[in-house]
Amino acid sequence: FPMGIDYEKYVRASKARAVKNELTKFRLKYRGLKMILTVDRLDPTKGLVERAAAYKEFLVQNPKLRGKVVMVMLAVPSRTDIEEYKKLRIKLETLVEEINATFGNRRWQPIDYLYQSMPFEQLAALYQRADVAFIVPLRDGMNLVAKEYLASKPKQNGVLVLSKTAGAAQELKDAIQVDPSKPHTLVNGLTRALAMPEKELKARMESMQDLLSTATVQNWAGGFIKTLKQPQGLEVIRT
Repeated sequence: FPMGIDYEKYVRASKARAVKNELTKFRLKYRGLKMILTVDRLDPTKGLVERAAAYKEFLVQNPKLRGKVVMVMLAVPSRTDIEEYKKLRIKLETLVEEINATFGNRRWQPIDYLYQSMPFEQLAALYQRADVAFIVPLRDGMNLVAKEYLASKPKQNGVLVLSKTAGAAQELKDAIQVDPSKPHTLVNGLTRALAMPEKELKARMESMQDLLSTATVQNWAGGFIKTLKQPQGLEVIRT
């Protein structure tokens, strides 16, 4: 029973005035740039440090793309009182600063790091603006962010780079699937995503959207309850 999302909620959001206003701001802020988006809780299982490291190597291997791409990292605060999480935040932010100092300049910073929660309208707009969603947890039961990204882009193009160790990878076969235990696959995944021909990009997106539009959270819940109500052939043992 792979859990779905409220697909229509994200489709409707693309037409909402508040979301359109936020989208206009993001288009202005990231004007002329290809946007790679990561959205996750700041948690050791989410692989945010590994994603930043892969993006650093991507910039090394693709010098012509410097100044033409930005990675927006939305790291949502989580368990901020736990020492391991504090150390993770320091490690990630230190790496982000290093990348920006090494490759950036006064007009362009390669990573826009956002350590915060974000209102739904802004998040929906961010999904719509992103050219690539870079969703690469080290291990994840499902990961609904990948599905939210796809649902937020009706009649729009985008590419999903997804960890094969996320539960969603079993359904989203048309994503570019990568292996977080092999860092070079993350770099190759980003390179492939940004160079993907429009025809292939569109076909992949539509295929995954068709799947998600039927495998919704409403259908998931209905199917789950229906199955629970079915007789299981258990016998009552009397003593």
